[in-house]
Amino acid sequence: MSDEATTTTEGAAIQAELWSERAHDWAEVVESEVDPWLRPLYDEVLDRVAVGAGTALLDVGCGAGRFARMAADRGAGVSGIDITPAFIAIARGHSPDGDFRLGDLQSLPWPDDTFDVVTGFNSFFYAEDVGDALREAHRVARRGALLAMTAFGRPEHGDFAPVFELIADAVPAFAVEADEGPPLEQFLSDAGFAVEFAEYRPNAETYPDMDTLVRGYLAIGPLRHAVHAIGEDKVAEFIRSTFTPHVRPDGSVSVTDEYRLLIARA
Repeated sequence: MSDEATTTTEGAAIQAELWSERAHDWAEVVESEVDPWLRPLYDEVLDRVAVGAGTALLDVGCGAGRFARMAADRGAGVSGIDITPAFIAIARGHSPDGDFRLGDLQSLPWPDDTFDVVTGFNSFFYAEDVGDALREAHRVARRGALLAMTAFGRPEHGDFAPVFELIADAVPAFAVEADEGPPLEQFLSDAGFAVEFAEYRPNAETYPDMDTLVRGYLAIGPLRHAVHAIGEDKVAEFIRSTFTPHVRPDGSVSVTDEYRLLIARA
C-alpha cells in the first residue's frame, strides 16, 4: 500500500502541513481514547446509521482514527483517508485491520459503490472544492448508503466563538455558520445525496487542566495558521484568556460548543 497521495490539491497540501505540525498532540488530547472530542456525536452517528457487523464504512478526513476505531468495535470494516501522514500512521495503529490511505478528499482511491456508510466529522469543508469532495463521497457510496457529516454550528451558541474570529481567514464561512453562503444541504443535494436529517447538537468537552487544553487546541489546523501569522506564544495566551472563565474549581476546563449534524442518503 502506497503512502503517497496520487492527487493533491494546493489546499490539501496546506492542510497537510498545518495538521502535521502537532498531529500527536491532537491524537493524544483531542482524539483521546478516554474522552474523544466528539464522543456524543460519534455515538449518535453510529446509532443513527446502524453501524454493526459487516458494515463497510469510510471516514473521510479520518484524523487519528478514533471514530473508525469506535466503528470497528461495533464490527464494521473500516477505511479512512486523510492528507496528514502522521494521522494515517496513528489510525493504522488504532485499527490494524482497517484500510487507511493517505490522500485528498477530492480524489478517493476506492472504486465506485464500495461503502455502506461514509462519514466526515468537520472534514469536508477543508476540501478546496467541497462539491467535488462530496461527489467523490457519493461515487464510492453504494446506492442507498448513508452519509453522515458535521460542521461547526452557530458561533453564538458555543464557547469557541472568540476563536472563530481568530481563525476566520482559515476556514470557509459556511463551516462556521450554516446561514452564510450555500447551505450544506445544497452541497449534498448537488452531489446526489438526499438529506434526511439536519439538526444542531451541543457538544461538551472536558480537559483535565488548562495546559492540556492549550496543548490540544494548538494542534488544530486553523490555529496553526494563526500561529504562523502572529506567533505561538500569542495564540497560546489568547486560548488561555478565552477559556479561563471555564476553569472549574478542580482545575479542569469545560467547553461547550455547537455542531451541525447532517445525514443524507445516496
